[in-house]
Amino acid sequence: MRVSTDGESYSPLVPHGHNYFKFPCGRRAGYESVLYQLPKNIVSDVGKGIVMQFEFETEKGVIVQCADIIV
Repeated sequence: MRVSTDGESYSPLVPHGHNYFKFPCGRRAGYESVLYQLPKNIVSDVGKGIVMQFEFETEKGVIVQCADIIV
């Protein structure tokens, strides 16, 4: 996962309790969750948000999905 305030330059987010920003998911049936803490410098102006970028490495290649959020 990465976060950006401008949609162009992204900073990796490290899951709480992990030392690295990548982690395996889908290891078992059902849902899994990971806690992230956003950097303190991520503040949205009125009417603006941030972009969260999710990157999944699969056996068929890398899949990237983005989501806009307001913090």
